[in-house]
Amino acid sequence: VVIIALVASNRRSAESPPMISSMDTETLQGTSGSPSTRAAASPGPVSAPEDSAELEIEFRATGPCWVSATADGQLVVYRLLQDGDRELVTAREELVLRVGDPQAFEYRINGAPGRPLGLAATPITVRITQDNYRTFAADSAGTGPRLPTT
Repeated sequence: VVIIALVASNRRSAESPPMISSMDTETLQGTSGSPSTRAAASPGPVSAPEDSAELEIEFRATGPCWVSATADGQLVVYRLLQDGDRELVTAREELVLRVGDPQAFEYRINGAPGRPLGLAATPITVRITQDNYRTFAADSAGTGPRLPTT
């Protein structure tokens, strides 16, 4: 019964992932495609390759951190990560991440180091698309705008 309830809950989460309320929804739109997830790989190019319109996010935990990742509407990660755990998720349209502790979460978006997502122990949901993924990449000087938090 517990397993059935968990599976049903996961399906409902995948069908309607939560949105971060403070982000501009116009910048959160993408294109269509299909998701995939696989073991962590070496960093790739800073921007999406021209022959492939995929978004790729590699993330790792630096401490206990609950993470949910939805790629193009399909739930692909839903678990508590421990220090050193890694995941690599790809999508064509959008990635939706729910991170329980942004300070225990490091990521690379299409090979570029990602900006901090928020404050310690403050869960956040972000929606990453082809149109906005560059705003999640850290610039070399670290002077760019911070991402909104919930």
